[in-house]
Parts: sequence; C-alpha cells; structure tokens
Amino acid sequence: MIKKILIALIVLPVFFVSTSYGQQKKFKNIQNFDKNKFHWGFYLGLNTFDFKLTPNEEFGMTDTHTTAVTTEPGLGFTVGLIGDMRLNDYINLRFEPGLSITGRSIIYDEELYGDLSEEERTLNIHSTYASLPVLVKVAGKRRINIRPYFIGGGSLNFAFSSIQNGDGSDKESEFKSTKTELFWEAGGGIDWYLPMFKLSTEIRGAFGINDILGGSKSNDLTDPIDKLQSRAVFFVLKFE
Repeated sequence: MIKKILIALIVLPVFFVSTSYGQQKKFKNIQNFDKNKFHWGFYLGLNTFDFKLTPNEEFGMTDTHTTAVTTEPGLGFTVGLIGDMRLNDYINLRFEPGLSITGRSIIYDEELYGDLSEEERTLNIHSTYASLPVLVKVAGKRRINIRPYFIGGGSLNFAFSSIQNGDGSDKESEFKSTKTELFWEAGGGIDWYLPMFKLSTEIRGAFGINDILGGSKSNDLTDPIDKLQSRAVFFVLKFE
C-alpha cells in the first residue's frame, strides 16, 4: 500500500508537468533563476520510516534468523523550508530544516513471547523529528525547462517519540530511545522550471548512523537487539 501511494505521488506530478510542457512552445522559463547567489523555498511530502535491526547473537539470533523481532514501516508527513546558496553553475549548498511526523512498529515473535498477547508483543513507536540537514546539490545541464540533479549530505535530528504496546500501555521507560540521531542522506530528483517558480520532485533516503537504543537498560524488549538504527525514504515536492 505504501509503495503504491509513493509511486502515484511520483508519477502524477511528472505527468502533469510533462503534459503542460507539451502544450507550450519550447522556450526557457525563469531563465535567470539559477544565477541568484541565494534563494529560498519550502517543501512538503510523504515519508516512510523503518528500522535497521542488528540481532543479538547471544540471544540466539543471527543475520539469517531474525524472526524473534521484526519491524514494520509506517507512512508519515514531512514539511520544511529551503535555503540555497549557489557555489557555481552546477553545485549548490543547501540547508533544509524540516519537521517529520511518522510511525513504525517492532513486533516480537509469538513463539518466544508466547506468554504475551498480540497487542503486548507489538511496540508502536510514534515519532516527531525536527531535522537539520546540510546538503550539497549537484545538477546536470539544463534542457529547456528540465534539469536532473543529485543531492546528498548529513543531518542532525531531534526525535520526540512515544512508545506504546498495541493495547496502549506506555513502554517508554523500558524501551528508551535516544533523542538525537545522525543521518547520512542521498537522493536525486528533477527540477521543473515553470513560468512563475521552480518545482522539484525528489526522492531521498536517510540512513541512521548511531544506535538509538543507547539509553535503554537490559530487559526482555531490548535483549534480542544488538543495535537499532533508523532509516527512511522521503518523496517531496519543492517549491522555489
């Protein structure tokens, strides 16, 4: 379901913009836009967050047998601002602070946790991320009103999470996650030069560097997990 939504959001804007271009003469819109030393904008879109789980082999888990604990991604919303500084004709430095609201789940195996109900074996983690990414955008050559680009960099993220069982019981004291996360990010997109502004369609992945279980004590919920890192995929529309 999540994949279908993301595919639809990618295809529809591209189809709409491409169709509108086909009905226009081939001339360049906002020809001097990329010559500005600084410019601003905003973005909005969808995200899907998940975990990269490294099993604890001492608990009987290995890379090929991780059924004691599984993860389930969730779909969320992202919004933010854009600050862009032109370095040369092809490279820009960008600061894109944003806010992401998302959710994901950790599910414990029934065979090992048979004394717990299905609701008790499910941890629902609802998070709000305040993100501070610093990115480098490397663009290709502009073709009339279209320009592909690659973007990558790092981000500092402040996570505010609530952790509950499926039955609504608070588990934050047992499954304590860190409030600060570091990500490295990489992605790509297309700039569409419209008559009044520039629209960008972008897909970007974010990969957590630090272990978010650093503050958790040893217990039944954390013992099967050696390391837990965040990862996410963003599809955003940027207006500049």
